[in-house]
Amino acid sequence: MGTVEVEENFLGTRWSKLLINAAFSGMSAVLGCTFGEAAGNRRSRCVVQALIKECIDVCAKGGIRIEPVQGKDIVKLLDYHNAVKKAIAFLIIPIAIRKHAKLKASMLQDLEKGKLTEVDAINGAVSAYGRKVHCPTPANDCVVEIIHRIERGELKPCFDNLKFFGK
Repeated sequence: MGTVEVEENFLGTRWSKLLINAAFSGMSAVLGCTFGEAAGNRRSRCVVQALIKECIDVCAKGGIRIEPVQGKDIVKLLDYHNAVKKAIAFLIIPIAIRKHAKLKASMLQDLEKGKLTEVDAINGAVSAYGRKVHCPTPANDCVVEIIHRIERGELKPCFDNLKFFGK
């Protein structure tokens, strides 16, 4: 039926997917928007970038090598250790997500239907592994908290929720 590829680094492949979901599904649900809208707004893109960086840092600290996504080495493209690389990564984010710009996270769709989300298995998993390897994850922690507040009816998915991310 098709070609089968055996993945040698299954954990790294799972973290590649988790990184994308934590960054874009998390923000889509928090903001009530598409992936492209989350990447297109400068303030929300800063948070998306922080979510990506936390995933990369947690994996590095835990000895996990994140695998490329659709042939692109997301760590090489989006990780940074200085201001210039951070600025370049910031500019790359909307380009990197452009094929999926019109997607709306399943977490947001769940919220719109009044259902609970899988935020604990996505952003919460990043936070939990961060605690395990002693790597802070404040942006992912914030996404989890905001989405739980939306689930409880205390907040609505909207761009006003950016205020909870600090600076």
